[in-house]
Amino acid sequence: MYFPLRLLRAASRPATTSTCLPTIAPVHRGPPACLLRPNTVSRPAGAAFMSTVLKRPPEYLHARNMPLNKAMRKKKGGNLRRKGRGDNSAGRGNKGWGKYHRGGVGRAYEGGQTPITKSIPKLGDRDHAKRNKQKKLTVVALDTIQYWIDTGRIDPTRMITLEGLINSKCLTKVREQGYILMARGGEHFHAKIDIEATDAEPDAIKLVEANGGTLKTVYHDPAVIQSWLQPDRWAIMPENFGPTDLEDIARYTDPSRRGYLSWVAEGVEKHEIVKRVLEMTQPKPSKSQ
Repeated sequence: MYFPLRLLRAASRPATTSTCLPTIAPVHRGPPACLLRPNTVSRPAGAAFMSTVLKRPPEYLHARNMPLNKAMRKKKGGNLRRKGRGDNSAGRGNKGWGKYHRGGVGRAYEGGQTPITKSIPKLGDRDHAKRNKQKKLTVVALDTIQYWIDTGRIDPTRMITLEGLINSKCLTKVREQGYILMARGGEHFHAKIDIEATDAEPDAIKLVEANGGTLKTVYHDPAVIQSWLQPDRWAIMPENFGPTDLEDIARYTDPSRRGYLSWVAEGVEKHEIVKRVLEMTQPKPSKSQ
């Protein structure tokens, strides 16, 4: 049930007073109200109801009873001077490391000389040349080749080359030396293909040949790969010459790695293989020169 506020105020007043006129506070005969505590100041009879709702604070805030901030207090033995600013009263000496760095140096710091962690040779397998060479080859797995065939992006009846993979947009980014065919996902590979790759894993070669296909590793010149990726930037397309690095020559003349120059090494001494490969693959000077 809803009761208006004016009726509640009227109910709290004495019965002798009229509900239309406010009550008059009795005359105070004691000491002045300013000398009394806030809670003991006499109130009119009509304010008895409101005194239960509004209460004055027992103590007012002023400059004498206001506590200080703990962060502003000066610690025992502390110094509030600004350190390392060049003033006579700044402290921390004159110049150098200790002016701006407090607390010393690190445990491994040896005064500027070559630390022991760099001066001693490292142990373990750290074949950086092998890892850097792997970084120059884009990885293509057998399950990826099978996916491209299933989606119709590659024709398995034709020779799969690096140029064909780039033109079909299967490979949009190729690293410097080409791509390597990995055996990952070989359990899903069941197509019969003829493919050319820059390099291939032995397991990948076995899986391709187990399905009746052929695999051949072919050298790709970095300039030729860039001309396939961005043909608009080349006025004259470069030619794909043979390998010149000894490691590449050993790879592409090895029959076990299915090198396309393996026929050169048949019946030839090892010291003559490099000479024959360089004679075949290097550009011949023109007659005009």
